[in-house]
Amino acid sequence: MIPENYIVITPIVLFIVASLAVTLKKETAVKVSSIISAIGSLALILVSFIGFVHDIDLKYIIWDVSKSSILSSLCTVHIHIDKLSSIFIGLTGIIALLASVYAIKYIEKYKSGYHRLLSFSYPLTILTMYLIFVSWDLLWLLIFWELLTLFSQFIVVFKGDKEAISGAYQYFTITKACADMLVIALVVLIIIVTGIKTSYDDVSLALRAYFSGNKALGYLLAILALVGFGAKAGLAPFHTWLPKAHPAAPTPISAILSGLIVKTGVYALMRTFLVFFPTDATIGLIIASFGVLTIIVGNMRALTQDDSKRLLAYSTIGQIGYILLSMGAGIYLIGTGQTLLGGFALVASLYHTINHAFFKSLLFLTSGSVLYVTGSRDLNIIGGLSKQMPYTAFAALIGALSIAGVPPLNGFVSKWMIYSSLLPSATVISLFGIIALAMSAITAAYIMKFFTATFLKPPKVKIRAHEVPAVMFIPQIIAALFCILLGVYPNIVVKVCSSAVTALGFEVSYESMKILPGLVLPGTANFMPLIVFMAVFILAPIIGLLIGVERVENTWTTGYPRPTSAITSFGYYKDLREGLSEYYITSRKLTELLISTAKAMLKAGSHYEDVSYDLNVMLYGSAIFLVVGILIALWSVIL
Repeated sequence: MIPENYIVITPIVLFIVASLAVTLKKETAVKVSSIISAIGSLALILVSFIGFVHDIDLKYIIWDVSKSSILSSLCTVHIHIDKLSSIFIGLTGIIALLASVYAIKYIEKYKSGYHRLLSFSYPLTILTMYLIFVSWDLLWLLIFWELLTLFSQFIVVFKGDKEAISGAYQYFTITKACADMLVIALVVLIIIVTGIKTSYDDVSLALRAYFSGNKALGYLLAILALVGFGAKAGLAPFHTWLPKAHPAAPTPISAILSGLIVKTGVYALMRTFLVFFPTDATIGLIIASFGVLTIIVGNMRALTQDDSKRLLAYSTIGQIGYILLSMGAGIYLIGTGQTLLGGFALVASLYHTINHAFFKSLLFLTSGSVLYVTGSRDLNIIGGLSKQMPYTAFAALIGALSIAGVPPLNGFVSKWMIYSSLLPSATVISLFGIIALAMSAITAAYIMKFFTATFLKPPKVKIRAHEVPAVMFIPQIIAALFCILLGVYPNIVVKVCSSAVTALGFEVSYESMKILPGLVLPGTANFMPLIVFMAVFILAPIIGLLIGVERVENTWTTGYPRPTSAITSFGYYKDLREGLSEYYITSRKLTELLISTAKAMLKAGSHYEDVSYDLNVMLYGSAIFLVVGILIALWSVIL
């Protein structure tokens, strides 16, 4: 039997070896790196399986230092794999495997670009994600977090054009700026709260005890952590890097960005608020509020996009909102005494995290296959590809139906779990659930636009297309099968998620849940209304086929006698967008305000930098601040 420490280290070695492909010629560097990364991804799946069966706890002492706790933490690597981290490691292994295999052929499309930089940074990006999931120390978490930002920006910049450089720059600056807020939170946490102890176990015990008597500082730390980790997850209003980075990056990287890198933010938020902080209702309400905001921003912006990858990027933002809404609602409900409903919401949040990783990486891969064949991401131009690309069209259809929440696919199961936990709560969370349910109609609208404009709508110009190579469409089919299996057989995934949430110390009654193929409800819910709805949904098209349906000409013009070429992606839901024009106008004005504020801050910073070279100004300024500080201190003493 292979020792556990070898099994845990094996992926690390493989991804480091994969990064050494940078020494090869650029034509082969990416292929070799992708192949070895695929093998490393298989090793991650093995680690995930073992870690879920039983916790793995390992310590590697780099240098024996006993005098300082900080130095001791830095000189000791503490690896701990529990059920929560095992789920994210397994997700990383499966999605990275599919993306790595897909990349072997896809990258051939690019004759120019930073191939060696990609071959070096891609495996190290996967490696740092793995190290974030297995780390059990705040200092090492922060180190791996910064390394992930560093390496992942290099894979975004691969193409080397203006779009790629701009996307990578915005990704780095936003996530780095928010990470600085995270650094402040962790420094305060380590120095004030824990007494310079950085192990997760010590942090959890110290923060929970400290929070009861110092809620003001506790809420401040919670907000800083939410912003710091949430920026990488795509939390609004810190989401703006996603629609820039996703279209700029090559497709396998887009799948990694949306399927995995944003999940590191979700993992960190779950670890922070389900382990470190107490289940405080106010914290849960704050997270849920940001979740609702993220749903609205992501879905509404996705509806207006004509670039396929940009549409999917905004879609990712909206789906992350569902995850955070359910997590925040779970914390709120448990904090208010509704433990069973709250535990069900946490399971739903984790389940939707898994589902999103599969259907969103699938959708990005199918979008990339269309780009590979047609050279375009413009939904106004492409169209009618279903016959020429049947495998890709099938996979895209499954992904579209999954994210739209059509039964019995995986997206429907986890979304209905979210609604089932939020709506019966009889609190403000119920209102959030109603908003989320209404936004699901917008999700169906924009994903219908994506699929039909790509595969069914007549193209604007004649397109000579063909199916992509097997090494590209097979990963798509596998991801589509996962979307089907996770929906039709939800009991396995629900049990896995329930076990993870229970292991974190929350009350989850898996035995009391009502689980059917394509449906999971709390034990107190009534099956019948939903069963009737699903029966009608499934039987209606069957009856239509049996009795026959009269053919309607000009389907894409809804029967109006105008040429089909007049229907463009921009024309989809034009009336709806006009009806919601107030939202888009307000959103645009807020965006302009944020941009002008950022420019003003940059100008002020530049001015300060110029002034800082003037010794007299700095001395006078320091003296004034010192005098003011002394006066404030004396006044506080007198009072």
